[in-house]
Amino acid sequence: MLLVQAGMYTINVDNVSVFIDEGDEIVVVFNTPYNPTATEPSYSIRIEGEACELLRSWLKNNAEGIRQEPPGFLR
Repeated sequence: MLLVQAGMYTINVDNVSVFIDEGDEIVVVFNTPYNPTATEPSYSIRIEGEACELLRSWLKNNAEGIRQEPPGFLR
């Protein structure tokens, strides 16, 4: 379980479907339904201000697949 602190939120990254960067805020959509009878993920939070910048920085440094190899053939 990977926990990330963003302002007043502690986010379990294992339960996140997507982080949506909307410029002045980041929307975190979880893959667990807010309503137990719901069939689709519906629980999300909005991170703003300094917490948004900290989360954006963490995502930039730690997200998988962000660092790409330079174009060309691998040897």
